[in-house]
Order: sequence, then structure tokens, then C-alpha cells
Amino acid sequence: MKRILFVDDEPNVLHGLQRMLRPMRDQWDMHFVGGAIAALELLERQGVDVVVTDMRMPGMDGVALLERLVERHPRIVRIVLSGHAERESLMRAAAVAHQYLSKPCEPDVLRSRITQAFALSTLLSDARLNELASRLKTLPTVSTVYREVLSELDSPDASAARVAAVIERDLSMTAKLLQLANSTFFGSAEQVSTCRHAVELLGLDTVRGLILSMEVFFRFERDGQCWYDVDALTRHSARVSRCAHAIARDHGASPQMRSEVATAGMLHDVGKLVLADALGTEYTTALRERFGGNLAIWQIEQEAFGASHAEVGAYLLGLWGLPKTVIAATAWHHRPSESGTREFSAITAVHAADVIAHRIERRANPDRPLEPPDEDYLESLALLDVLPRWVQLCRREERDA
Repeated sequence: MKRILFVDDEPNVLHGLQRMLRPMRDQWDMHFVGGAIAALELLERQGVDVVVTDMRMPGMDGVALLERLVERHPRIVRIVLSGHAERESLMRAAAVAHQYLSKPCEPDVLRSRITQAFALSTLLSDARLNELASRLKTLPTVSTVYREVLSELDSPDASAARVAAVIERDLSMTAKLLQLANSTFFGSAEQVSTCRHAVELLGLDTVRGLILSMEVFFRFERDGQCWYDVDALTRHSARVSRCAHAIARDHGASPQMRSEVATAGMLHDVGKLVLADALGTEYTTALRERFGGNLAIWQIEQEAFGASHAEVGAYLLGLWGLPKTVIAATAWHHRPSESGTREFSAITAVHAADVIAHRIERRANPDRPLEPPDEDYLESLALLDVLPRWVQLCRREERDA
């Protein structure tokens, strides 16, 4: 049985949560305590899977509690449930919370977010990788994009459209922006899946605060970690995003779906950043020693670490509360047959776009293993014969980019 700890200094709130979640008591082992110190004392006696905490509490506040959890219990899913959304407090929470929910929170929303967190544990069962992803606050990004977005934000005529256009060129900045935008602090009734929507929802001041708070932006350069090519990964992700968008447009997808597909394409390899940032040279050494053989990169990762970048990335994005379409496309972009879906979706577009992008990139790197498409999956959707047209379409997109 999954264990959840609720932390709030207001007894009425705790009683309300108990009443609200009573139907779940056969599935969840729930504990309710009146402050951060009591929470830490309980955690010393027994483990829990999820902590849901208020932000404002006397003595040790919710953010300080979550900071302790990152260090002592990194595998615990960390959720903020608060009625306070001051920008400064939110920026502090953004560094340590996986998700942010606002009071009052609808029972279905709270149950859904917690249930999703539990479901992710089956996606990434390896304890070590689970802990690495759970510890992660932000991701390394490309410093040129960082400087460009700050320059645009400081412009006297800054606009959400232009800020979003810069941010969506970088997979890590996109992921963190969408994490914050999908918190219920900002009152969105639907999940946010595009940078433009996120910037409009959050506002330029909040986006500026978020960007400035992401202290790992320069980590690779600052620490001299030149062993991993973040720029190459970003270029590949941007190429997959463009190709996936073109494929969705060709298939007749709606503008909203095309935008979601483009976001999924940008984020599909975010797990590589998690592994490179967390494992360092252990990760790149494993790839270098086995690269050029018969195994694709995701298969090398699977053998070396028990999970591939696809599962690691989907796990992190799920913890961050991103839309299920983006999580699914990230999880299954190498193995769409295992997704269980039998209709055109973000999984389809991102899988095809990733295969095509690798073909395009192989012209500059002939030693790169050529990963084949999942022909059985595409055949089941009656799309295998369409693949050559998509290849030509994506090549045209490259020439026009």
C-alpha cells in the first residue's frame, strides 16, 4: 500500500483533507501531521512515498521541509499544496517541489496528481535512477539561449510570443517552464503543453524570476564538464520538434495537437540530460565504449543502467506534472508498439521524427548506428507506406529552417 504524508499547520485543513480522501483509505496509507518538525520525526520512524505540504508554516516552512527531503529522502515525491502564490515563494519552491497545487484543491485533481506519481514508479523501477531523477531540480541548458531569453525579457517591448520562441529552442528551459505552468497556482483549468501558453499564463515577471533561479544553467561550462555535448542534443531535439510538427500537420492534426507534438519532440530526449548531469563521465564512458556496435544508444543505456533515457525522461516529466501526451511520447518514442496506442498521436509523430532526424544527422556522422522505425507499429496504423513521404517532408523542413 502506498504511503502519503500530509503536512499543514492548520488543523481544519488536515481534517478537510482526511474527509476529502476518505474514499482512498483502502488504497493509500495516509498520515496527517501539523508541521515540518513533526513530519521529519515521522520520516525517521517510517518511510513514505509522497509528501504533500503547505508552504507557509511557523518555524520551518514547506520549502525548507522539502529541501531536507531532497537531501535525506530524495525518492519521495514532493508536492506543494498551498493557498499562497507570491512570486518569491514560488521561485523557492520551484527548485525543490515536483508539483504545485493551490488551495482549495478539487478532490479529483489531488487524487489524479498523486495517482500519477505512483504510476510513474512502475516506469522507472531502478532505485538508483529513481533517486537521481527525483533529486534533480533543474537541467543544464545552453548558455546562449539563456542570454537571449534574458535579453528579450529585458527589452522594453518584450512579448510573450518572442520570449516563448526563444525558450522553446531549449529542451531544459522548456521542461522547467511547463512544470511551473502546470501547477494549479495559476488557475489553469487544462494542462499547459506549449511555451507560448505557458508564458502568457505565468506572465513575463514570473518567467524572468524562474529563468534567473535556474542556477544549473552554466553548470557544464562552470565545472569544466566538456564531456557531454549539450549543444548537439539541443540541435537534435529542435530538429525532431520541427519534423514532428510537420508530420502532424501532414496528417491533418489540429493546431493544438501540432503544438503539443512540437513540445514533445523538443523534450523527447530530456532523459539524456538527466543521465549525463547525474552520472557524469560514467554515462559518457558507457556510451563511448559501446558506441558503433549493433546497439542503439537507448539499448546501451538499458544494459548499463537498467533503464534508458526514454524512461528516465518520462519519469522526470511526470513528476513535474507535464501533460500525459508529452510524457507518453517521451516514454515510448523508441518503442511505440509497447505503448498500447493504436491511433495517430504524439507518440507516432515523435517516433517517426526521431528516426528521420537520425537519418539526416547520419550524413555528417556515418559511423552512427541507424535505428530502424518500428515497422509493425506503423503498419498497424496504416502509416508505413507514408514514411517515405514524411522523410522528404522533413528534409524540406531542414532546408527551410
